[in-house]
Amino acid sequence: MHTDESDCWDTGSDPVSHLKNAFLSCTKKALLIILKIVYNFYIRYKEVIYMRNKTNKTVQTYKGGTLT
Repeated sequence: MHTDESDCWDTGSDPVSHLKNAFLSCTKKALLIILKIVYNFYIRYKEVIYMRNKTNKTVQTYKGGTLT
């Protein structure tokens, strides 16, 4: 049985295990890619929220009369 991580399809003699291995390795890859994308979006989103909160605080303190 030969399994290659870089290739989704593996050339096994048993078609069932062949399909199972292909599905598992492809799913793993897809999950990793999705996780990376989600993580990147999360970081960007956090930065945007942080900047928005920062500017809101600055505006509020300025309106209050004390600029820190």
